[in-house]
Amino acid sequence: DLGYYFTNSGAGSSMIFPHTTLDSSSSYLSVGCDWLRSMNPVRMDEKPILIDEEIRRCHSEGVEVPTREYNPLERGWFRDFALDAFRTNTFGPYINAWNSETQWLMGAGRPIYDPITGTLVACILIDYTMDGIDSLLADLTFNQIGTLHLVRNDEFGTIASSQDVDYSTAASALTVNNTVIGPGVTMEKYREIQSLFDFSRSDWTPEEAKERYASAVIKSEESSLIAYPVPSIPDEYDPYFRPDFFIICSVSRENNIFTIDELVQEEIDDQVTKLVVLILCLGLGGLVVIFLLIFAMATYLTRPLVYINKTG
Repeated sequence: DLGYYFTNSGAGSSMIFPHTTLDSSSSYLSVGCDWLRSMNPVRMDEKPILIDEEIRRCHSEGVEVPTREYNPLERGWFRDFALDAFRTNTFGPYINAWNSETQWLMGAGRPIYDPITGTLVACILIDYTMDGIDSLLADLTFNQIGTLHLVRNDEFGTIASSQDVDYSTAASALTVNNTVIGPGVTMEKYREIQSLFDFSRSDWTPEEAKERYASAVIKSEESSLIAYPVPSIPDEYDPYFRPDFFIICSVSRENNIFTIDELVQEEIDDQVTKLVVLILCLGLGGLVVIFLLIFAMATYLTRPLVYINKTG
């Protein structure tokens, strides 16, 4: 689904394609709108993103809100997108707030700030089910060498997809900290993966980053881990680049890692490429639809002006 979620002076409004029937019996938990008091990241003039009058139109943090009163500003993904204004963001897995049945989704998008005034206008969001990512991992067996896991680059190690878990029965997001995957993918080892390379440095180069991940093998008593960032490391330096996920291959110590590490790395590179292509296809397709919708709306709304100009 493609969604266009407007601030609407704090009240929020949504335009979703294709049409989605609202389930008025469902609800969601508000994260509140205090975050809108943060300094506007585009204007950088020490003014908040929204004023207090607009912020008061939101539900407070922790309030369970009926979906019929849906306000996207009260969602964690909208907050994270708006505060990180200069890059495309991903989030999830998360439960679909529009559906009474438990449906796990992933999402990608970015905020839209007015280029003249710097005002936050909306956020674009593309949600997609996790089936596509799951099938990519399920199709890859490494000839029974190891297992694959896609884990978010966050403090909890949120599991986006894994050959060892089934989200269809999960009530909340699964993490490395509370779920057994592997062998050997523990929180301690995941912290090592996260610290393999520091992309916050101003002097890093794509060549050294790629070499670091290509040569790194993290070992434990029961397995060896190979990891690669998703999205892929860019070919040119990008100060805003940060891995959203890591795709991890866990190889049992019963296998000889030194004879298979190149094979595993090649397979991981291939899967990263497929994931990036999937995300790009979703994003580009969504942007095309958005531009068509904007063009259609602009054409319709400017008809009176065109008529005035012709008759005047």
